[in-house]
Amino acid sequence: MIIDKVTIKMGLNLVFTAIFILGCNRNNSNKPERKGMVDFQKELPELLDMVQLSGLFADSKTFVDFPLKKSPDSIISLFRIQKKENDFDLHSFVFLNFDTVPASHEVFVTNPHYTITEHIDTLWTVLSRYPDSLTLSSLIPLKHPYIVPGGRFREIYYWDSYFTMLGLAESNQSYMVKDMINNFTDLINTYGHIPNGNRTYYLSRSQPPFYASMVELLASINDSVQLRDYLPSLEKEYNFWMFGKEKLSSEQPALYHTVRVDDSTILNRYWDKLSLPRPESYKEDVALFDSSGRDSSIFREIRAAAESGWDFSSRWFEDRHSRSSINTTQIIPVDLNSLLYNLEHVISLAYREAGDITNADKFLKLAEKRKRAINRLLWNSETGFYYDFNFIKKKQTNILSLAALYPLFYELADSLEALQ
Repeated sequence: MIIDKVTIKMGLNLVFTAIFILGCNRNNSNKPERKGMVDFQKELPELLDMVQLSGLFADSKTFVDFPLKKSPDSIISLFRIQKKENDFDLHSFVFLNFDTVPASHEVFVTNPHYTITEHIDTLWTVLSRYPDSLTLSSLIPLKHPYIVPGGRFREIYYWDSYFTMLGLAESNQSYMVKDMINNFTDLINTYGHIPNGNRTYYLSRSQPPFYASMVELLASINDSVQLRDYLPSLEKEYNFWMFGKEKLSSEQPALYHTVRVDDSTILNRYWDKLSLPRPESYKEDVALFDSSGRDSSIFREIRAAAESGWDFSSRWFEDRHSRSSINTTQIIPVDLNSLLYNLEHVISLAYREAGDITNADKFLKLAEKRKRAINRLLWNSETGFYYDFNFIKKKQTNILSLAALYPLFYELADSLEALQ
């Protein structure tokens, strides 16, 4: 039986939500204290390493979320002197130089008499955050209100926010959807991409590019919004994912997020520009590195998996079982390329709204070309399923995952078998 597209989209929105749930300048010490964002890995490297590997905090994210009481230059200078002393106490040093009092948060207890809708509507107020002030910390301030996941996650996250927006739309909160999209637009305009989250330690990577879907959602619930309103930022995000494609060749088939499959086909992968332990998961990453017997390139594989949002799925494991075999950057993922197909398609529609037919046709052709490549390389007619593709081995991974639903949601499937 063939299922109609509306039913597919309604069902897949629910499945996607299930997937999500499961799955500067330095100052000298005699200058005025700096007020601004801090990159712990760049500015406090030795201290970061000692604190995270010491086990001082059970959660590696704890330390890198602490605000600083003085400039990073002052702290690192003190650390380099004091750590040589016999009576150096790391615990005391951290608590003297960082604001270690946890950010205040409301302990939420739901009203047992609420319906599920009333419960969710109340949660929006608990999880809402308002424009941030610039502090000496890893937090990247945002100008508009936003929703956080809650608990230890006190910042906005990129792909999480699409599913949050689906809920906000159902709760008739289009204004919050717009505020969150405007925050992401600001991030694109500032950094050239949407980071994993609004922390400095997330800046080296993005997450699954749902920005185009967010804009589509907003335009569908707010009559004053058109796709073309976000055209410049949509193109900037596209350029981030496609950066380096001009340099691809048979000798260099992969660069950054781009992969040259053959003379006429360029698709994308998850990637991170750093090959260092993640500050927010430092201890865990170093432990994996030590046990794997691999070189430091494993850190990039870990980070790329974090960019995928599926950290850490067996989709990325060479042996399908162990993290030490992680090879994320060798994989052309079906979900990422479906999202980029949609980005190309939405840019085409936005150009058409703006009356620029030439560019509208250009991006439509790019979308159709990607669609053909996805169905040629990632669809398996024998099993009736979409798979990721290992471009080093030049074959599908044959690992079953719910990422196969993305081509259905974005209407990429050519074969009726995929819709049955």
